[in-house]
Amino acid sequence: MVISVPGTPNYHRAGCDRLRDAKEVLAMTVAQAHGRGLESHADCDPAQSPEGPAQGKGGAPAKPAMVLIDVGGKYYHRDKCAKLSGKTKRVTVTEAAKSKYWPCPACKPPIRPRPGRG
Repeated sequence: MVISVPGTPNYHRAGCDRLRDAKEVLAMTVAQAHGRGLESHADCDPAQSPEGPAQGKGGAPAKPAMVLIDVGGKYYHRDKCAKLSGKTKRVTVTEAAKSKYWPCPACKPPIRPRPGRG
């Protein structure tokens, strides 16, 4: 599945930073997005395999996305989220998701890619 913002020419992966402040979004398959004439966003191209290691600049492995968890809370956040409380811990998105934390609905941090989906 990919996500598009109505009125824009691109579709995105769920964790794309361009979706962070989007008010309305549509989820669809890549084929549906192509059928609507949408093109993949270059920074989060869903055609790349989610199963392989992410690639950074120059082909080096990309660093995992880091988020902050509220110790004792149920959400994980971006660095400057207004909803962060006092005690936080920096972890990868994968660690946060495996520890049963949910993405904050206010700051919309990146989400963990699911293997085999795209």
